[in-house]
Amino acid sequence: MKGENDVNAGTLQPLKKEDGKGTSSTLAADNFDVAECRKALARMIIVDELPFKFVEGEKFRYFMSVVQPRFPIPSRIAAAKDCWDILTDEKHKLRSLFERVKAGFEDGREVWR
Repeated sequence: MKGENDVNAGTLQPLKKEDGKGTSSTLAADNFDVAECRKALARMIIVDELPFKFVEGEKFRYFMSVVQPRFPIPSRIAAAKDCWDILTDEKHKLRSLFERVKAGFEDGREVWR
């Protein structure tokens, strides 16, 4: 995932806004981050319990070409690795949380001895 943010260049995109008399358009800065998109895709695969081959599907590829043509769609192996990275990050967060809770519990036990 790292080192692939070459597509990060900001662009101006039309942004529609509603005002009291109808719609008008304005230009807004568009910031695109490949790493964040890959993380979001991995989270979607995990939460919705999608198969990794989902990213290779024709309809998904078409959808992404419409939504964000600059997003390089990862292979199923890369998507699996992104999911694994999220799993290990969450595991480390949980381990850290349990260690703090355990330490707090042990401190509390010392008071009552």
